[in-house]
Amino acid sequence: MSKNIVIYPEIAASVLKTKEDDLYILWLLAKKIDVNGSGIVSLKEIINFAKIVLNIKSNYIYDKIEKGIDKFWRKPFGTYGNKFVCLLSPSKIVQRLQPQITRSKPVVVPLEYIHRTDRKFIRGMLISIVAGRYHDNRPLSMYSLIHNIGLSESTIRNALYESKCISVKTNYLILASSKDKTSLSLKMQQCNQPWACKIIHNDDIFHLIKQQANSYDLDFYRLSYKSRPKELKRNDKKLFEILEPENIISKNDLMSFKAYQQ
Repeated sequence: MSKNIVIYPEIAASVLKTKEDDLYILWLLAKKIDVNGSGIVSLKEIINFAKIVLNIKSNYIYDKIEKGIDKFWRKPFGTYGNKFVCLLSPSKIVQRLQPQITRSKPVVVPLEYIHRTDRKFIRGMLISIVAGRYHDNRPLSMYSLIHNIGLSESTIRNALYESKCISVKTNYLILASSKDKTSLSLKMQQCNQPWACKIIHNDDIFHLIKQQANSYDLDFYRLSYKSRPKELKRNDKKLFEILEPENIISKNDLMSFKAYQQ
């Protein structure tokens, strides 16, 4: 048995939105027990494994098993003390959830990372995985995260701030450059979001910049696109995303600007 779980950011976003993140993690742990790939797993083994990894009580797991019926597994069958559950395939879960974000590389999470953690920690990890789903660290707006995850802005921001697996990078868009600071000041007043703008100075040139969506750098290793379930690939065809390249510079790139350092 490997010591990792593989999380698909597309599914992570959907289970956060439907508030099934705890069921999804339990399904991932149950999949680890299914070493022969039959999909049939002992209920007792699921409970024991979840207790070891997450340090949760048996009655809590029983409750989640009931809530996850026909969502992540079928109704348990067998005799008392010797029951089994039939796990649903990733494709079945994708068909039900219909993820609304485009393709992302699967994320490999070591089991030790979630060892003896609570639901808040795991939810924060899933939020981080959705935020950092782009391996090229392209900007991702808070509006997009709120829309795809279904949680409040404060919840998302707090989770990303407290996360131990992601780094947040602030981006800026250069609106104008000039040797005349006064002209840039007038332009800043005319901006529809002047509070998001600032003027910086570098090499005798002033730059009017505007804060853009943040980029997120996820620490976990990623698998290739080819390893994704076929149903996710089919789901990709239903989704469209238009990204227009902009003149965006990172916060780190601005560190040389004296005005920015003040």
